[in-house]
Parts: sequence; C-alpha cells; structure tokens
Amino acid sequence: MDDDAGGFTLILRHDTSSVKPELKAFILRIAGLVLIISVVVTAGTWIALDPIVITPILRLRNDLIGAGEAISKDEKQPNFYSATVQRQDELGDVISAFNQMFHQITEAIGARKDAEDNLASSNRELEKSNKLILQVFGRYLTDEVVENLLSSPSGLKLGGEKRKITILASDLRGFTAISERLSPEDVVKILNFYFEYMADAITKYQGTIDEFLGDGILVLFGAPTARVDDAQRAIACAVEMQLAMEAVNAKMKAWGYRP
Repeated sequence: MDDDAGGFTLILRHDTSSVKPELKAFILRIAGLVLIISVVVTAGTWIALDPIVITPILRLRNDLIGAGEAISKDEKQPNFYSATVQRQDELGDVISAFNQMFHQITEAIGARKDAEDNLASSNRELEKSNKLILQVFGRYLTDEVVENLLSSPSGLKLGGEKRKITILASDLRGFTAISERLSPEDVVKILNFYFEYMADAITKYQGTIDEFLGDGILVLFGAPTARVDDAQRAIACAVEMQLAMEAVNAKMKAWGYRP
C-alpha cells in the first residue's frame, strides 16, 4: 500500500480461528489448576490449623458463653474446656487470662452472696429481738418509748441521767386487806383487769410505767422522753385513772367482790 510519503505499509493478516479453542482450553486449564490449588491449600490449612487454632478458639467462645450464663444465674463453675488446656503461646495466654478472670468474678460473687446471707440472717435475728422487745415492753410502755429503745443504740445502755421528771404513784385503797381473804387466782384476776384499765390511761397521756408494786403503779412523765407539759399530763392521767375506777368497781361487783 502506497502512502503520501511515497513509502509502503505492509499489512499481515493471520487466521486465528484455529487457535482460539486451544487458547480457551488453556485458560480453563489454568483456572482449574488455580482453583484446585486454592481448594487444596485451603483444606490443608484448615486441617492443619483446626486442632491447634480453630477448635480451641471455638471452644473458648463456648466457654465464654457458658461463663456468662453461669454468672447471670449464680451457678457453679461449668466444666470448661479451657480449664484443662495448657498452652505456651498467645492463645494459651488468652485462655489463662479467661480462667483467672472467671475465678475472680465467681469469688467476688460468692463473697457477695455470703455477705447477703449474713445480712439477711442478722436482719432476721434483729427482727426477732425487736418482736421480743415489743412483746415484753409493749404492754406497759407507749409505742413511742418502745420505738426509741429500738431505734437508738444508747437507749438500752447501762447508766443513768440526771433529769427533772414528774412521778405518779397509785394503788388500790384497801386492796391489801381484801386480797388476804381472796385466793391467789382471784387476786391475779382482779389485778390484771385493774392494770389493763390503768395502762390504757397511762398510755393515753404518754406516761412510762416504771414498775408494779403489788397493786400499786409507779409512772414516770419526762423519762425517757421529756416534754414541757409532763406535770400537766401526769395530773390529767391521774384524773383519767380515777374515772376509770368506775368500770373497775362495776366489774368487781359483777364478780361478787366488794370494791
């Protein structure tokens, strides 16, 4: 072919239709070989690493899941695979750290449970003691006095305190002579009924029964709790007790006793 410069260009044409099938077959063979090599290498790597890396990691993962469930349910330590493994590599360090962490957590949880059990036991004992105090003192002391005794650690301490108080003393007129003619059962029956009415009046005016002296009662106003109107309440209580004797005398007549 002649060009503008006066030279010639040579164009060669070659029929490759016969080569294309072979080229395609060659490419397919190479691709298949690469695929086979990849599969073999992958399988070999898996087989080689499975017992030393993959399986231990999967088992460690299961141990972590089991540890979380055991901690959340306050269960004892499960049978961990990692607890039986001794490795001198990085994975062994991870397994060792996991075991140490789990033991520390379980020990802390165990200590917490022991503390909670001890606290619950102490609370039960305290509740029993409080109930006993309420049963013993609640009949003769106001709820306020009993609550002060229970809530204040110093309320039951030995010793004393100098304080200005008001004292009310009462007894049944002529009861000593009457009791000499009665049986012990009748005496107790009358006194229990009498004390019940008197205790209600004393409680109403916030007095504190110090002691019972036969048929007499010694009441304190101003101890253990002092108030500005202790004397007035003592007088009002005495009047209330005197008025309550009407019901006591009526009951004694109904029982056949002379008031």
